[in-house]
Amino acid sequence: MSNYIDRIYGPKDIHATSVMPGGIASNLQKHLPEAVQKDMKEDPSTINFMKSPEQGAATTVLAAVGKEWEGKGGKYLEDCRPSIPQPLIPGVKGYRDYIYVSEKENRTWKLTLETLGPPETPWRMKIMKKRTLKRQDYRVGWICALPIELAAAQEILDEEHDYFYDRHESANTLDSLYTLGRVGDHNVVLAGLPAGQLGTNSAAATAIQMQKDFPSIQFGLMVGIGGGVPSNGTDIRLGDVVVSQPHETHGGVIQYDLGKTRPGKFERTGFLNSPPMPLLEAVAQLQARQLRSQDIFSKHISSFRHLPYFSRDYAGPDRLYQASYCHVGGSDCSKCSTKHLINRPIRRGREITVHQGTIASGNQVMRDGVERDRLSLDLGGVLCFEMEAAGLMNRFSCLVIRGICDYADSHKNKRWQPYAAMTAAAYAKALLSVVPSTEPTPMLGDFIASRGNNQAEEILNLNCQKLIESLEYPEMYRRQIVIKRPWIGTGEWLFRTREYQAWLKGTHRFLWIKGKAGAGKSVLMKRTLQELQMRSDSGVPAVAFFFFDGSGTGLEKSSTGLLRAILYQLFTQNRNLVEEFMTASDGRFVKGRNLDWELRELMEVFEMSSQLQSWRPTILLLDGLDEGSTEEVRTLVSFFKQHIFTEDPRAMSKLRICLSSRHYPTITMDDCLELFVESHNNTDIETFTHQKLSISPKSPNNDKMVQSILERADGVFLWVDLVTSSILEADDSGETLQGKLAMLHATPRELDGLYSQVFLKLTSNERLDTFRMLSWVLMATRRLTPVELCFAMQFEPSQPLVTFDSWKQSSRFIADGGQQEKFIQIFIAEGDNIVPSYGNAETVCTSVPIELPSMDPISSNLL
Repeated sequence: MSNYIDRIYGPKDIHATSVMPGGIASNLQKHLPEAVQKDMKEDPSTINFMKSPEQGAATTVLAAVGKEWEGKGGKYLEDCRPSIPQPLIPGVKGYRDYIYVSEKENRTWKLTLETLGPPETPWRMKIMKKRTLKRQDYRVGWICALPIELAAAQEILDEEHDYFYDRHESANTLDSLYTLGRVGDHNVVLAGLPAGQLGTNSAAATAIQMQKDFPSIQFGLMVGIGGGVPSNGTDIRLGDVVVSQPHETHGGVIQYDLGKTRPGKFERTGFLNSPPMPLLEAVAQLQARQLRSQDIFSKHISSFRHLPYFSRDYAGPDRLYQASYCHVGGSDCSKCSTKHLINRPIRRGREITVHQGTIASGNQVMRDGVERDRLSLDLGGVLCFEMEAAGLMNRFSCLVIRGICDYADSHKNKRWQPYAAMTAAAYAKALLSVVPSTEPTPMLGDFIASRGNNQAEEILNLNCQKLIESLEYPEMYRRQIVIKRPWIGTGEWLFRTREYQAWLKGTHRFLWIKGKAGAGKSVLMKRTLQELQMRSDSGVPAVAFFFFDGSGTGLEKSSTGLLRAILYQLFTQNRNLVEEFMTASDGRFVKGRNLDWELRELMEVFEMSSQLQSWRPTILLLDGLDEGSTEEVRTLVSFFKQHIFTEDPRAMSKLRICLSSRHYPTITMDDCLELFVESHNNTDIETFTHQKLSISPKSPNNDKMVQSILERADGVFLWVDLVTSSILEADDSGETLQGKLAMLHATPRELDGLYSQVFLKLTSNERLDTFRMLSWVLMATRRLTPVELCFAMQFEPSQPLVTFDSWKQSSRFIADGGQQEKFIQIFIAEGDNIVPSYGNAETVCTSVPIELPSMDPISSNLL
């Protein structure tokens, strides 16, 4: 184990901590020194619990072990491989954090290497302390009614703060009432209502107490769940977000049960204030972003991935019944008649829609569809019902944000509450990201002059953290993760070429690897990344990478996404660099930055950083340039060329770039070395073919077959992978060598022809299933998970599956994630990658533009 770690990380005195599957921790702990065991018991913060991404299974982080623990990891570490470099811990020098992916279990675990503190405690993991701010530093109040809403708010915090204590204040006065923290540029106070005390009066009391305890609060947010009011004019769905906004004669919230009862009618009285203007301006900003198809949710929702309770899958189906149809009984709607369901069009585009308008508030729970619609009509059209906002608007200057968890009818179901609470909290965070901070971020020079170096360092650290957070986005490493692991013994040829060696030594700055579709360029780039990360010689350069994904989100296939990912990696690997950059730029790239980075700004940040003293020799690996916009790629390459070959000795003088693409786009570059994969990978293909065919015991001598494959492969790995799979199937059916050779020679030499041949060999039922699966994958407005794709494959317009239970009772229900992937691969040939169960179901078919043979009349029935 020590050799394994040293080979990857270099330093001989490294101590390791590891996330292991639950149950392993207790056994490992027995091998630790008694002092370590004692401290771990006394200080629970040295043990951290996490969850695996796809199932939420508990895993344990063992804090710190050193040489006493070496070799105790067993197969769990031996089966793992380095995959994604993650951020350095702020203030920690020289230790990295890696995600490791277990090939056998398709689960993601962490192996963490961290600083271990002073020499007298060499085993202890460094624990980052929470910051403690002053009472007057908090300017935003955030109120929740239910514990599930408060949990979502706490999870959305960028940073949690320790409590401050005044001399005349009881030690537990505030910490029992509030959670303190930071969201973007804002320090916020979170408060929940007392258990079991809901309604307008309780909300008002909480708001009054919060303003008394934190008199510096300038505006507030009421964030939680509510019951939606669907109508012909507003297509509200479960999980959507409703925001209070002035409409006609209402200020955004109306108390529907406050007024006077007169003969034959109810007269409402009173008027509630509108939300504060800065928040309404921020609402308009977010609305404009969504109209431009900018995603305001995904980055914030990604922080809940380890909490399956908040997931969309946990929430279940979204069913809207006719207003007059009452719930039959039971905890769900399994007994309710599907005849009374309202058919709604499939929503395309964003999953979560934000609605702005009037919210109805009162001291009773609305559980009647008919009364819901009557009141909404009487009030001029409301978007949702809830129970607290009316108690706040005239006492607490705030905006109300509600995630829709039901339709305010008798079919209420609490399973949607966590997801709705999460979407509301995510919107609140997105909102605060565009609200200007009420206290501008101090310029470092002024801050040092006024408050001294110690506090200046604190604000510098905070600004650095904000900058790094603004660069990160959820899909940054997705494409690199799903690319297949290189076959054993392949890819080594690249490192022996004169071109690669010249590029690595810096005599040439650009290396461009080109190849046909399916030649294995991305796998080769992944192998190169592993090779560079495992170099243990001193002075190893910083390595950053980006893998374009033409079928991914906007950031996954754009130069903006590339530069955000590159800068994020460089800053997290080099703490000195981000601090020096922040000082040099005087914090001007921090304020208000979240998801709205412009390409020109990112180029400026990169250029400035490359001229700083802390800039280390740097290698960039950029894969799949042909999958990005040709115009953007040319602009990006031109940017790098301009600054690499400038006469200014400071400008990017330590930068080397390795690119990969097909044989286009055509870009002329001086001093650029080129390698063509098809001209070098014959040995790799031969190794791969021998090893794959050796799986079958029925083919003792495959030399002739291997040679025939090599003669027809034209350097395309994907073609070889598909052909060898067909040969193995022929082996299983008892085909002779001559028969297999004849089959090989009848196989088209181009990928599109090969796919067509495979498709035409399918039975009519297999064609139907394959065509249906391809249609779902290619036409879906977002990536589908294997679970969703398997569910979609059961869909029949004449007999739709409307509940999870009905799917479970169908003939082809598959509960196991691994079996779901196998089911998908039965119909779609596996090429460069298939996304594991914790990812999505977007399979190959991105490597080659495929035109499916005509399937009429089947296709006309499907599309």
